[in-house]
Amino acid sequence: MIKHSLPTWLARVDTHALGTRIAERAASPQTVQYGPLTIFDPEGGCEMHQFGPDKSNVILFEGYLFDIDDWNIALESQNSHPTESELVSLAYERWGAKLFEHLEGAYLIAIWDSSNQRFIVGHDGLGKHPLYYVHQRGEFLFSSNIFMLADYETVSRDPNRMSFALQILGRWPLAEETFFKDIKRVRPGHFIELNSSRQLRKTQYWEPFPDEHEPWLPEEGIYEQFESMFSKSVGRCMQLGARGIMLSGGVDSVSVAAVASQYVDAHGLEPLIAYSGRNPPGYPSNYEDEMQDLVVDRLRMPHQKSSAADWLDGRDLLSATLDEVPCLPGPTDIWWTGG
Repeated sequence: MIKHSLPTWLARVDTHALGTRIAERAASPQTVQYGPLTIFDPEGGCEMHQFGPDKSNVILFEGYLFDIDDWNIALESQNSHPTESELVSLAYERWGAKLFEHLEGAYLIAIWDSSNQRFIVGHDGLGKHPLYYVHQRGEFLFSSNIFMLADYETVSRDPNRMSFALQILGRWPLAEETFFKDIKRVRPGHFIELNSSRQLRKTQYWEPFPDEHEPWLPEEGIYEQFESMFSKSVGRCMQLGARGIMLSGGVDSVSVAAVASQYVDAHGLEPLIAYSGRNPPGYPSNYEDEMQDLVVDRLRMPHQKSSAADWLDGRDLLSATLDEVPCLPGPTDIWWTGG
């Protein structure tokens, strides 16, 4: 068994059963089945919602959506406090597979559409929420945890030698490839569809760069829009219930802290807690330490400080990193990752 962390759910689509109408049934307390879709350990990190006239369609959701209150109104939900999977079902009923073009956040969405006998799975445009899959011998397996796939009985753990070679050369693995030969990743801005003819189709719904007929944002537009977009981004994170910030003392984290502090004051919230890493006792302080102190004093933020000595518990950084390697989705060339 490979060491892994949460989430622990795994889902399987029986591609031989696509196009047939199998009644929903629970195979065991740890397994739920909806037609050809089986979810193992459904309480291991994912959220489910049945919808449609006879509740034969199902949404599997993991992650978070931005602007839930706005979507609740726009999608005309009958529930004043809907779950994210409920909102996704309303979005699917309105836009079908185009829902990925509308919803923003960091998420994985899988949909079994019994009415149309099709299965769809995808994630957010930036690919911030991971999505891995295996397509082989009449089955399609997927999860946000690559080790759950590697642990599954029918999946090979053979390494992807090309990915390892590229890693050694300081390059990224090829698009869609992982460090396991048979496990693929869904690319950012893409979703996968399986239909009743058992064909797998990959669709790109978002691209960060303008196409050849679309103009780039002019430089003055960047200056005009950056501050409002930056404030909106920080506000979205605050709406998710953020309670702290990693404060290094550099311009990026200090800027986030300043904008977040404005949000806190405007909404009458408790100040965020600033978390900072520092040199261990006996080492000289640096300019970031001084900046951290100035920022937390000015913004009236509680400050939690710690050093490598607190994190490592007597180990050296390299040993700590080697201890963590089994928990990582791929090898690391950063020797201080364990810290």
